[in-house]
Amino acid sequence: MPEHVIGTTAEGRLIVLTQVGAPSSYPAGGFTVTISSLSLVEFVLSAYSSGGYIVEAIPSGTSNVVTVRIYSSGGTEVASGTDLSAETVTLVTVGY
Repeated sequence: MPEHVIGTTAEGRLIVLTQVGAPSSYPAGGFTVTISSLSLVEFVLSAYSSGGYIVEAIPSGTSNVVTVRIYSSGGTEVASGTDLSAETVTLVTVGY
């Protein structure tokens, strides 16, 4: 999972780019990604997939973990067990 600090905000928060492979068996409710460069993810600036799925990324609010949910182009969450291993999810997060 490549992860790079790509900048800082005026307040000193880090901006981090993370790429991760999606799971071969998508779990109901999404999967989690840990942003190792941060102690706390305050918000997600951008979240997208390589294959055109809609990506929702939800920071835990208390840690460096983000829950990633994947939706079809119709707006429904992909079915539990769907093989998304060909997908790469890219997140741009802000925190410290």
